Parts: sequence; structure tokens; C-alpha cells
Amino acid sequence: MDYLKFYELARAPFENDPDEQFYFESAIHRRARALLLRGAQHKKALCVLVGEAGCGTTTLARLLFDQLDDDDGFLCRMLSISHADCASGWLLPQVARSFGVRTPAEDAPGQLVQIEAALRHHCEAGKHPVLMVDEAQLLANVEVMEEFRGILNLKHGGSRPISILLFGLPQLSDLLRLDGPLEQRVEIRADVRGLPQHELQSYLKHRLERAGGSPDLFTTEALTAIHAFSGGVPRVCNTLADNALFEGALAELKPVDASLVSLAAEQLQLEPSTRGPEIVSVADMAQQAAAPMPGPPAAAESPPRSAPNPQQMTVPSYPELEAPELELTDEADDGEFELDLPLPEPDEEPEPDISQFEATHIEEPDPEPERQAEPEPESLDSIEVEVEAFADEPEPETSPSESSLAALGGDEEEEDSSVD
Repeated sequence: MDYLKFYELARAPFENDPDEQFYFESAIHRRARALLLRGAQHKKALCVLVGEAGCGTTTLARLLFDQLDDDDGFLCRMLSISHADCASGWLLPQVARSFGVRTPAEDAPGQLVQIEAALRHHCEAGKHPVLMVDEAQLLANVEVMEEFRGILNLKHGGSRPISILLFGLPQLSDLLRLDGPLEQRVEIRADVRGLPQHELQSYLKHRLERAGGSPDLFTTEALTAIHAFSGGVPRVCNTLADNALFEGALAELKPVDASLVSLAAEQLQLEPSTRGPEIVSVADMAQQAAAPMPGPPAAAESPPRSAPNPQQMTVPSYPELEAPELELTDEADDGEFELDLPLPEPDEEPEPDISQFEATHIEEPDPEPERQAEPEPESLDSIEVEVEAFADEPEPETSPSESSLAALGGDEEEEDSSVD
């Protein structure tokens, strides 16, 4: 059955062939295109776009090619790698032919000379050559990476005569790591991935309108289900939406609901990549509608509590504490013994049993003999009395003789004379 007539569509809205009329530029694709366009306009050496399979890298490459080819300031050429056998010895001759070399040389050095001459000719004509390589992850060869580096080493007037734009799957990043110097030449990187849910809904409605149909052919739940099963990858979205429209036409249902999307995903053996709202089939919905509504759950009765019996209550028993054993070690240098006492565990504090130690009588030392009191000094009154008594005694009448005084005076004179 043709669903185009049932849903009043002018053409199939979800074909996976690249078609610019159905191109939907999401925020992710808009940013990637702006980065690559900047790389070409500013004559960057190497630009890389990496995207998951089915996320529109080829469509973006074709759109960018048309945009640059219409510009008089660029000479754009595109190479599409079909299989890995094209890798060895294939790149340089193709690049040479793309930019006007009729008969490429036999060896790589001669081919590079021809490519340099062709690029110089285009630059002098006022055009900047741009080489775009799609499915570049298939060039899984170290020699090919060296050929790319040889092209990028070409100079003309102090600037690069060519910009290379590589498009490919995530394996392309691993391929560039095979040649460290070439990876360092990457000046712009961009990536595209699955669309978020709100942009995926806009994407599907955009394609329905481009096909001449109503943008509301899918319910909101159906759009959510498409995103859950596809992960936002446009190619998977197209396949799933196309099959869901066919299932809806068979069931003669408008609009397409989530159950039809679930049925189409089951036929395609798709599983939800992200957990969104629960998706149920038509049979599950009918079974849920026929089932009686469950009532509120009955409250569980708790058994009555009885008062505790004092006789049945048990007192917890505690382990008896044992006294630490004393062990004598070797005799020390000072003739004393050292005791090796085992330390108790941190959580236990045993009390030593002192009953095992014999009581010893400690003799008290003899008291010190009492000191005899020292005689007190005589009082000042007695001393004064003696002095007074001594003063009352008469002085002797003897006085120094004149001779003695003269002798004393003579000695002093002699001393004075001796000094003189």
C-alpha cells in the first residue's frame, strides 16, 4: 500500500539519499559549516569534520562545496573515497588531475612538482584552491598521510597554495594520529552528532512540509518514540519514520502514534538508545484498558504489643577480667630487673588483682636527734653596763715622755729627709 496517497504527500519525505531540498540545518550543523567555511576563507592548511554514521557529514560536504564553488575567489574540488583499495598510490595522481594536470608523472616527487605548478597557476589567477575529501577514514595508510603532508608543505609567495578539508567517521581522528606532524597541521576541527529531541521534532516536521504534507502527521508521543529508538541520528530517523507511516497507512490511523512507531522499530530490530517515556504497543494498550482499576492497598495490621515480663528479662553478662601476667626479662646493666607487662587491648581496661602481691612491712626511718638550742647572745643592756663601768675607772697618770715624742718626731723628719 502506498502511504503517500493516504497521508496526502506529494513525494516521499524520508529518503536517505542526499537531497539539498530536504536539508535541515540544526545548530550543530550550522556551527560545523561556519567553522569549515572560515577555514577556507582564511586559507587554513587542514580542516577536519568528524561525524557519526548517518549524521549528515556527506550532505554537509556537498552543501559547502556548492557554496565555495559559486564564489569566484575559490577553486573547489572534491574527492570521494569509495573503498580502502584507493589508498595506496591513488591520492597524488587524482589531486593532480583535479587541478588541471593531464598526464601525472610516474613517481610521487614528479607528481608533487606538477601539483605545485598547477596550484601556483591558479593562485596567480586570483583563485584559492580547496580540496575536499569525503569518507577520508578509508585512507587508512601511513603512506597516504605522508602524501597529504607533502601537499601541505608546498609554498607560494610565503603562503599555502591550497586548503584541504577532510570529512569522515570518528576513525579519521585515529588515522591522523598515525602521522604526528600531519596531525599538528590540523587548524580547525568540527564534529556533528545526533540531534537533540527538540531539534529532531523540527527536523521531521520540516521534511513533511517539504514533501507537501502536514507537519502534524506524528503525535508528540510518536516523535518522542522516534528519538528514543534512533538516538537522534537523521538516517535512522528517516528509516523509522518511513516504516511508521507505512504501518499507519495499513492500520488506517491518523496521526501516527507511539504504538505504530514501536511496531516499526520492532520490525527493524531497533532498541531504544535512551530511556524516555515508556512505549507500549496497541495490544498492551488494549489489555491495560480492559484490566480493572486496582483499589487502594489495604493497610497491614500490626500485632498488639505486650508489656515486658520482668522475670523473663535477662541481665547481660560481662566477661571476667584477668590480671596481666608478669614476666621477668634479662638482668639490666644496673643490677635491676625489668618487668615486661603485656599491654591490654584499647577497648578493654582490666583491673589488676592485687591479692597476688604479698604485703610487705615498710620500716619507718629513725627520727632525727633533736638539735640543742644555741646560747642566746647577751643583751645590749649588759654590754652598756660594762661599758659604763669601764668608763668610771680612773685613767692612769702615765703619759708619753718627751723623748719618745721627740723620737717620733725625729723619725718623721728622717722620713721627710729621705724623701727629699
